[in-house]
Amino acid sequence: MEISPASLAADARQELPGWAASVRRTFVDHLPLYVCAITFCGIIFAILAAYGVPFIPDAGAVLALLTAFALFSSFTIFGLLVGGIANLIDAIRRGDPHPILAVRAWIGDQFSHGDRLGNAFHAIVIFTPLLVACDGLKEVITRIKPFSWDATFSEWDRVLGRGRLPWEWLQSLIGYPSVTAALSVAYDMWFLLILGSLLWEGLSPKRDSVRIQYLIAFAFVWFIAGNLLAIAFSSAGPCYFGFLHPGPNPYAPQMAYLRHTAEHWPIWSLNLQDALWKAYVGESGAISGISAMPSIHVTSSVLLALLAFRRNKALGIVLWIYAAIIFIGSIHLAWHYAVDGIAGTLFAIVAWIVAGRIARADCTTPLLRFRVQALEALKRVSESFVRTFPDHIPLYVCAVVFCGATLALTAFYRIQLEASTGLFFLSMVGQFLVLGFAGLATFEFIQLVRAGFPDRPLGTLLKRIGERLLFQDRPGNILHSLIVLTPLMISFSAVKLQIPKIHPFAWDQTFTHWDRVIGMGRLPWEILQPFLGYPWITAGLNLAYDAWFLLMFGVLFSQAFAARSSALRMQFLLAFSFAWFIAGNILAAIFSSAGPCFYGLLNLGPDPYAAQLAYLHAAAAHWPSWSTEMQDTTVQKILWTSYVSNSDGLGGISAMPSMHLAASTLLALVAWRINWKLGITFVIFLALIFLGSIHLAWHYAVDGIAGMALAVLFWVAAGAIVRASERYRVDKRIHLVDRLLDISRA
Repeated sequence: MEISPASLAADARQELPGWAASVRRTFVDHLPLYVCAITFCGIIFAILAAYGVPFIPDAGAVLALLTAFALFSSFTIFGLLVGGIANLIDAIRRGDPHPILAVRAWIGDQFSHGDRLGNAFHAIVIFTPLLVACDGLKEVITRIKPFSWDATFSEWDRVLGRGRLPWEWLQSLIGYPSVTAALSVAYDMWFLLILGSLLWEGLSPKRDSVRIQYLIAFAFVWFIAGNLLAIAFSSAGPCYFGFLHPGPNPYAPQMAYLRHTAEHWPIWSLNLQDALWKAYVGESGAISGISAMPSIHVTSSVLLALLAFRRNKALGIVLWIYAAIIFIGSIHLAWHYAVDGIAGTLFAIVAWIVAGRIARADCTTPLLRFRVQALEALKRVSESFVRTFPDHIPLYVCAVVFCGATLALTAFYRIQLEASTGLFFLSMVGQFLVLGFAGLATFEFIQLVRAGFPDRPLGTLLKRIGERLLFQDRPGNILHSLIVLTPLMISFSAVKLQIPKIHPFAWDQTFTHWDRVIGMGRLPWEILQPFLGYPWITAGLNLAYDAWFLLMFGVLFSQAFAARSSALRMQFLLAFSFAWFIAGNILAAIFSSAGPCFYGLLNLGPDPYAAQLAYLHAAAAHWPSWSTEMQDTTVQKILWTSYVSNSDGLGGISAMPSMHLAASTLLALVAWRINWKLGITFVIFLALIFLGSIHLAWHYAVDGIAGMALAVLFWVAAGAIVRASERYRVDKRIHLVDRLLDISRA
């Protein structure tokens, strides 16, 4: 019998364990959910990055998920226990010789029934990060957009109530303490009911479109309604109206009634409202996240009613009544304006309809096409990674040696290893990748416009971008560069932040004396002041000095992520590594110094740079000078505050050698090798950085001279290492060929 690849694949699928087969079988069903989760999480991180808000997973959200899962597990165990006892009694009654085995088999069937294991796996993988990310964004909505819609929504409520607020209409009908307490209980049950429904559908053994429809709509509700619309229509709700608006509070009588009722009946909503406001004003951080429009309580309750009505009409009617109770309770308990609930209801219906169309779409053909393309891309990436590894061996050796030296140094001086700069480096990688991707997409789009749009313009555009990203050895170069440079940057930051602890500032007076020798009795800044001492020139030098950071990282990533593994690229990356560790750490610790801008704070006697700083301060009053305005928000002040407070925020003071000059010299050297015109541009930039380092009081002149000299030395050493590595690899190949020839002759 002939064995074909198809039969082998079929046999392999049959040999998969039950849970693995279920996971694989149900993946196609959950593909739209994976797309939603990846897209929504990506947008959340992009929003946080755009507004400079750090993503800190909220412990409350994680705890809530774990609590719901624990409660659901408890009910599940209780149900299994009751069912197991019933099956045990039935087995004994039937005279089964092995009743315990019968019960075990029944329990196993419950877990492996249908595709429960596969559905549960995908639901947990998708919704755990999605809900945590959505909650993380919800916590910082007011940092992105402060509350600004409450007065408008209150007026809209008056329009709906024909001059009266909805809570006033309801108060005459349900304004009784017992009814209020009952509404509060129903409102409090919402959390368990909604998460219980998510777990119930997530762990369902069925493979049907209704389940996927509900899960997709659920994701829409929590991200689009709970995040995007909540940001766009940022509002706090009636219970906080008096805190936000100093004028008359139309909800004061309502809050007075609720607090009076809470003295006799349990109204947990008031405690939660107080806790949320304390977290908002910074008095506590136990629970946080205030947002009124749209009402997620109403939205998710309506969504649950729509699901239940599809499953069972009687249950659906019950849950529609529950949704109406939640809507009334949201107004009566002062959580929401009426328009919040109306908007939530409409959004839930739209989300349910859209999710239904997505759930019923056939994803099999696109999935197969994507699978083939993904496997091909993975093959090209892995081949590129293996092919470029020998080129990066010198960089790996540097990383091992430098990181080992850092660990030994931190252990010897008992310094805590901080990963903040490494994380910052990775964030810069992400930002440059986004900018590069946007630029590449724009370039390819223009090319498509010039050539005429094809039948599938979006698909063609994505295909061309993918080809660019996978071109030649770019994937391997990217991976090796990230693997090597990330620990190197962490090593650099760990030592840089602690240099004053390793060796307190001791060389500033010496370097000032050497500067006077270079200036023949005058300090270099005094010589430059008649030529550069104009506010507009100072502002221009400051702009160039600030641009150094982006320019340095731009050149670094352009070389690290290049498509070809050239000797010039490796020489630059090696020299870059040498500069940041040897010059930026070892020599900076040996010649520990603060720089002219901090000279007067070191109590070294008369400050020869006081007049320079006075001029810079005066110039900053008229022209923007980010690095020289001696205020709490400027870099120099932040650096010094970090140093004296022994904090590990933006810190790390070190003047000798100047890393601005060392890095700028390396940029000029690599640019000159690429194109002499580009090299001249970077040489001019190098001169501006040298003048700016002195004029802006960051460095002594000897710092810049040492930085440039060391950069040239590192460049020459790196070139020698790269050439030696290439000769070694060539000799090794020749030796291997000779051995193969000898074997063939024998």
